Amino acid sequence: MYHKAKRNYALHKMKKFKKHKMYDKNGKEYMANSLADHLRMKKKGYSHKKGYSLVDNINRRKKLGISRSKAKSTISEKAYKRMQEGWK
Repeated sequence: MYHKAKRNYALHKMKKFKKHKMYDKNGKEYMANSLADHLRMKKKGYSHKKGYSLVDNINRRKKLGISRSKAKSTISEKAYKRMQEGWK
């Protein structure tokens, strides 16, 4: 049931999806042409701002004291473990 709801939500969001640029941690630009591209890049830690990765955002939120709990995280366990090496 969960997967069906998730798929329906993704299809709903895809109707409103707009192409946009995303950047890796080195600032290299990529184009997200579909929701699937966007989600794939998000899992890899790409960002909407040049030179500003997902790890940087997590570190910034920690510093400000507004970080999310692991239970409320929007990141998969696999991606979370890969990102830990970039944490300060």
